Amino acid sequence: MSKQVTGHNIFSSKADEIRQLITQVHAGNDVLDDQEIDAALGLERATVEKKLDFIDLVLLYGQHRLYQGDISYNFIRELYRKLGVLKELGNFRISKILDLGSGYGRVLLYGSLLWPEISFCGIEMVLERVLEAQKVSKMLGLNSIDLISGDATQISWPWADCFLIMNSFALSVLPKVLSQLKELSKCRNFLIVSVWSTNAYLAEQQWLKEVIMKDFYNEKMGIKIFQTVK
Repeated sequence: MSKQVTGHNIFSSKADEIRQLITQVHAGNDVLDDQEIDAALGLERATVEKKLDFIDLVLLYGQHRLYQGDISYNFIRELYRKLGVLKELGNFRISKILDLGSGYGRVLLYGSLLWPEISFCGIEMVLERVLEAQKVSKMLGLNSIDLISGDATQISWPWADCFLIMNSFALSVLPKVLSQLKELSKCRNFLIVSVWSTNAYLAEQQWLKEVIMKDFYNEKMGIKIFQTVK
């Protein structure tokens, strides 16, 4: 008797295959090819971007950082390696990660495939990018991801104990985001992961301190992790 192949089985098989790929990528040290991994995930970033006009985006959303700017998978791998060390040490309980300005959801897709026990959420202003990330998430059956279309400086944020700010905001907007995070820090502790220019702003905040990790090179412009202080 021939075995019936259902749509559910096809999607489950695809998800298992991609999960295995991400696990292998995470364990290795090869330089990663962003286009190859996007293709494996089914993420058609280039196709979507070709349909977007920057002037139209500015007219629709205003003076925000609207270029796609998704960080590379090499950075994403390093990000989760650093968070993984904290997880394993048991110093920080990470149950939900919120990416403020999530773009095409690369960070969330990678994380959900790597850590299925954790919840992920992303807020992204450009609707077309959210829809593409949602398409991939649904195709892979990643129920632990919630992708929201909206302005992270205007809408309410879901609860999280780890926030990602991956160079997502113009410097003129960043103080408003930090003000919201500072207000949240008055009632609970959490982590903030940042890159590049955002690092300097976070380092100046008296309500935060950098988590120094001895096994990682704490470069000035790379990935840094901050925690709230009382």
